[in-house]
Parts: sequence; structure tokens; C-alpha cells
Amino acid sequence: MPIPACEQRQLALSIRLIEKTPVAVLRHMSGGLCRQFAIPVTVRVLPSAGAPNGELFGPEGALNGLFGSGGEERVAFRYWPTCAEKGPFHALVRAGNYYTAKRLIPVEPGCFPAVQRRIVHLGRGQARRSLAVQALNPGRHGLVVRAVLPHEARVEITIEDPRSGPTVHVLDEARRGDWCHTRETLDVCVLDFGALEAQSPCTWIVHVRKRTRKPAAVRIALRFEALR
Repeated sequence: MPIPACEQRQLALSIRLIEKTPVAVLRHMSGGLCRQFAIPVTVRVLPSAGAPNGELFGPEGALNGLFGSGGEERVAFRYWPTCAEKGPFHALVRAGNYYTAKRLIPVEPGCFPAVQRRIVHLGRGQARRSLAVQALNPGRHGLVVRAVLPHEARVEITIEDPRSGPTVHVLDEARRGDWCHTRETLDVCVLDFGALEAQSPCTWIVHVRKRTRKPAAVRIALRFEALR
């Protein structure tokens, strides 16, 4: 005899903390053995203050399988907030169109500055400096780079992803003519790259190279914006 599909009343969704990790749990509550076909799981994290622009890890996979007395299926997830968000944090989990659950959850330690600012000082003559920045998931966050530098300085800026992905050419003389405007003695450049899906969510290395003689200070801001 074939196993019937689960009815909505037979299953319930909840969020548990297992070793401080939030886990979405779909559990059998009543009736006989039933089969639940795969239903996708989505998570929204709701901070008490600030926009939810942090990094959500998981959930991976779907909830499905045979459900008997006390049987359950689980998927875990984690959240790393930006520094602009304030807790406590609630997770709203949805499984398919029928099951929802909400709970206060712990988040990853520390926070991620959605805007990272650096001042790079380059000495006399040709010079090069490199700095590390932490990237949010570039497939789900657009990148906007703002650079302010002396008008007479010839500067190139690139971003290297040490894990994978091609080098991102942020600024050179050709791009400067299209994306920069002069304000007194400075050039202000704003470059919107959107989602960089070929890159990895890891520590990126920003390389700044100056080819002209005079010393120069280059101000760089990287802003990650959640894509809706």
C-alpha cells in the first residue's frame, strides 16, 4: 500500500538551538506514517534596529522524507550581522507555503561593516600598497566603490579574490574619464559594480598603485548593498 502524502495538520515547524546554532525542524505531530515531498526552506533575519544587510549562511537543502511518530527533518543556518544592525535578532523561517516559525536566535560573533573605509598613503615616486577587506557574499550584495584622490596622481586600483574569481579592475585612466569628477584639487570616483557573482565571500585584497612622482593619499570606501 503506498504511503500517503503528509497533510498540513500532521507536521509542525519550529526553530531550535543545537549547540548555539539555529536549526529549522519539521516534526511529525499526529496521524500515521506519511511522505512529505521536498519543500524549500527560506529564512529572514529581523534585527531590532537597522536594515538586515548581513550575511546569511544556509539553510541548505529542502525538508522532505518519511514522517512517522516523532520523526523530524532539520536544516541549520547562521547569521553574521553588519555593524549597523542591533539585536536582539529574530529569525522568521518558512517551509513551503504552509509552515512558519519565529524565534530569537544568536548570531555570529562580531559584526561586519557594510561600509569599509581606508586611507592609503603612497610615498614619493612609484608606490604600491595593499590592504585587506572582508567581502559579504558578492552574489547577493552589490559592490559600490568610492575613491577620492589628487587630480594629478595617476593611480590604479584593483581587487584580488585570493580564493577564486578574476581580478576586478576598479580604477585606471580609462575608467577615470567615465566615472570621476573633479572637485577643486581632487577627483571623486564612484563605481557601481552590482553583484560580482564570480567572486567569493572571503577576505579580498585591494591593490593601490601610483605611477606619478608626488606623494598621494587615496581615500577608498567599499559599500556592500543587499540585493532585493
